[in-house]
Amino acid sequence: MWRKGPPKARNCCTQTRASVGTKESDPLTPLEPNSTAESTGPCECSAAPAHRPGYGRTAAALLAAGVPAFVLVLAGLAKLRDPFLAGIFIHYTLNLSLPTALLMARVLAGAELVVGTAVLVAAGRSAVPALAGVGLYALFVGLLLRLLMTQRSAATCGCFGDLWTGPGQRHLRLQCTLDVIMATLLVIHLLLARRGSAPAQCAEPDEHAEQR
Repeated sequence: MWRKGPPKARNCCTQTRASVGTKESDPLTPLEPNSTAESTGPCECSAAPAHRPGYGRTAAALLAAGVPAFVLVLAGLAKLRDPFLAGIFIHYTLNLSLPTALLMARVLAGAELVVGTAVLVAAGRSAVPALAGVGLYALFVGLLLRLLMTQRSAATCGCFGDLWTGPGQRHLRLQCTLDVIMATLLVIHLLLARRGSAPAQCAEPDEHAEQR
């Protein structure tokens, strides 16, 4: 899914027929059973032609990328609109000054917006945006776990600005679970896209074994 077109599989069953009376040779053509051209040995193709994923797998891969990407875009827009809660969360978690924490919240919001948009645009074409999305979600999970283990007084992570807030540790656990699910979906997308773009392989005949 990350290639512009299906890979051109090399046909190991083609032979070159020398033209009679000329110095030129014909293009590579498949060797027919009744052909008088000299053959170098049987062809052993160990795999089927290049696999093309079906509509079901393609839809599953796009869905597994679209949902986490939409969540990143929504969270980024919400934090850019109101970065205060996210700044408080970073302030308590990393022991940064409040102005620095607010700046970091805005930077993370911009990163979420850029990466989420890139995942939506490049889904099935490149793995880089999806890997960046997995990294962002892993960062958020790490920050949430740090806050949960240290039992700080922040009641919300501000991941969605003021769109979704809740008191106490329960909200933080829900947000951590959501981030883990979104990261898992991106990993599933990467696996489906990689499996769908695996090229076929064609094995060359063993000439030394034939001579024996």
